[in-house]
Amino acid sequence: MEDTRNYIEQTQARARAIEGKDLSPQEMAERFAKSGFNDRVDILDRLDRDLAASGELSIREATELRQYLGALRGTHHALRKVDR
Repeated sequence: MEDTRNYIEQTQARARAIEGKDLSPQEMAERFAKSGFNDRVDILDRLDRDLAASGELSIREATELRQYLGALRGTHHALRKVDR
């Protein structure tokens, strides 16, 4: 069976299983920073496609998703500035 969860959902599920708690946007961005450049680009592209295809989200879900996306994008752009 194929896993249809996005990066944020997969990362949160692993954190809950291992650490017993959800990650904050900053904690997730720290883990995201360990990914290579091409992997980060792929993750962000897939998240953008998932967001566009998600249809209607509750205000809470949309706000939470935007917080995580903002942290991931900010980390990616900061790493790009230092050629990483």
